[in-house]
Amino acid sequence: MLSFYSKNKNTVRPILLLTWLSLLPLALLTKEIVFFIFFAVLALGYRYFFGIIKDYFVATLKYFFGENVIQKIKDVRDDAMKKIDNFFTWAFYSVIFICIAMSTVGIVIWQIYYYLKNDVWYSISVIKGMQYFNVQWASNPTDWQGLWRVLDFMPLSLSIFIVVFLVLIGSENN
Repeated sequence: MLSFYSKNKNTVRPILLLTWLSLLPLALLTKEIVFFIFFAVLALGYRYFFGIIKDYFVATLKYFFGENVIQKIKDVRDDAMKKIDNFFTWAFYSVIFICIAMSTVGIVIWQIYYYLKNDVWYSISVIKGMQYFNVQWASNPTDWQGLWRVLDFMPLSLSIFIVVFLVLIGSENN
């Protein structure tokens, strides 16, 4: 069969591809096992023939550009993947940083709004933030009373700002 394929590959490859692409929707829509089996056989066969073509392509690259061309291509690919990975990591942390920083601004804006509306400054401390998230120690401290008083005095917006600032300084050092 390999000799038949190598002699007629310009005719066989498009037929294999079209058959493969037309059987995929049939197999998915009808859920018939016959289509799945035929689809799998064609997919495996096409994968085998693609492997042969890939080998010829690699041999051609080595012939024209030298033996280490594949390693150079892999190095370029690895370098590009590292840059992409670094970008998405940076973007992820930037979004988290912006959301946390905006929560600080949001708390202060809400406090100003509440003061202008009711003429009473509603202080939101770290303890009130912890109580909002149902932290038992914040509601009923049995130990570390001094820490509880400091956190009850410290504004939540200021503490969030300090944490974000410290994380930002720590990330610049790395």
